[in-house]
Amino acid sequence: MTQAELDLFYWFNHRLASPQLDVLMSLLSSTAFWLSVGIGVSLHRLYRQRGSRQGRGFLRVFLLFAATLILTDMLSYYGLKDHLLRLRPCHELADVRLAAAPCGGQYGLPSNHAANSMAVFTLWYLLFGYRRKFIALCGLLMVLAVCLSRVYLGVHYPSDIGAGFLVGALMGSIAAGFARTWLNA
Repeated sequence: MTQAELDLFYWFNHRLASPQLDVLMSLLSSTAFWLSVGIGVSLHRLYRQRGSRQGRGFLRVFLLFAATLILTDMLSYYGLKDHLLRLRPCHELADVRLAAAPCGGQYGLPSNHAANSMAVFTLWYLLFGYRRKFIALCGLLMVLAVCLSRVYLGVHYPSDIGAGFLVGALMGSIAAGFARTWLNA
């Protein structure tokens, strides 16, 4: 790790620190929050299209997103973290400010939050988002906010986030390629 990366980590983790940001960043990092948002939006959409051909298509898309999320999470956690063995900052640095989250597992490269959110965004963008530029920009900003929250909370280095972005973009692209065949079947 370079000094520049360490300086960037401390800038997010120490210099930006405030009680209000602690609450916001904890919410942005909450898996339960994002799962409930995703499930709520999906169920609403499925209810509105129930019984129609679009409803059946939406169920396939929902299953594709769920499978992409699960496979990305498994690759990042079991396939990469356990082999790269890079300690999280909260396990390595003595002066890390854990803002409201527990430190998490021992290893942090790549960030699963970054990989998962980027995989879902990439898949969505490649299938639908290129037609909706403003919504795509909002989605990308949400992914960035989730990722930056992990550095702010003291559980990831910036390069953990970058590696997660790459893993997520790759997995989302592979899923989109698969979807073009499967969804048209």
